[in-house]
Amino acid sequence: MRGKLLGIFGLVVAFSVAFAPFGANAAEFPTRSITLICAWGQGGGADGVARALADATSRHLGQQILVKNVVGGAGTLGVIALTKAKPDGYTIASQTGATVTIAPHLSKDVGFKSPDDFEVLHMIYTQPYIWVVRGESPWKNLNDIIADAKKKPGQITYSFSGVGSGGHLTMEHFSKHIGIKLKIVPFKSAAEGVTNLLGQHVDTSMATPPDVVAHIREGRLRPLGAFNNFRGMETIPGLKSWKDQGIDYEMSNWYALVAPKGIPKDVIQKLQSAFKKGMEEKSFVDYMDKIMLSISYMPPEETLKIWKRDYKIMGDMIKELGLSK
Repeated sequence: MRGKLLGIFGLVVAFSVAFAPFGANAAEFPTRSITLICAWGQGGGADGVARALADATSRHLGQQILVKNVVGGAGTLGVIALTKAKPDGYTIASQTGATVTIAPHLSKDVGFKSPDDFEVLHMIYTQPYIWVVRGESPWKNLNDIIADAKKKPGQITYSFSGVGSGGHLTMEHFSKHIGIKLKIVPFKSAAEGVTNLLGQHVDTSMATPPDVVAHIREGRLRPLGAFNNFRGMETIPGLKSWKDQGIDYEMSNWYALVAPKGIPKDVIQKLQSAFKKGMEEKSFVDYMDKIMLSISYMPPEETLKIWKRDYKIMGDMIKELGLSK
């Protein structure tokens, strides 16, 4: 009888040992530092936001959040690194919609296919697009350029950072929405495209606020409109969103926190709560105000809804333009 009891006790202990680590880890998470993957290089806008958020959030998790730059493939290498990480909550990523809604349609070899391949924590911020012309341009507003573009379809040019990029596909989608056809002139970066606009090598430019705000304020550039409302846009002379101009259209490049599929629910909830508090920290709010990016917290359900909407829009545009492999 004693032997049977010892045998049963041994089974109970073995069972407890086998399953205790998972329960304990989930309850005590995190017990070590967390890696936040940034798919863009050090010193850039996305890197700065990731580091500001990591610093603001670390205090709410009780562990340091370390930013790791995994650069290449227009952001895809960072996403691939995330999908290969262990789903334990210790590796997450700040990911741009321009990568995860476009790359799967351009190539089947990127290692992820759809929003369902990730655990979504929440939206962090949006990066607005602005369409600009030179200050001396005869196009005073959007109606002027629409009228001219309809007279000469495909002849008016705009610059951005590459064929198949988020800005390119957004502009193509918007052009279709308002009934005109434009021609992209791609450059290595949106900033380089703006330089070429100022040098009169292109007619218009698609850009983000840091690339054009100073030029607009000094009269070298004129904004035709912004693709969405964003924080601080009221300080940019003459800038209104398409919606404020009576056009039912809104699109931006957004950044969200994502994690590998299969992380325990209570770990996800701890991460969501901590990062939300980090986004509310004064240090992070002040940083985002300084660089004119809109904090756009959205819970996972709303983030996923936007993700899936943009995934379809970008996929349709890629097919229409014949860019898919």
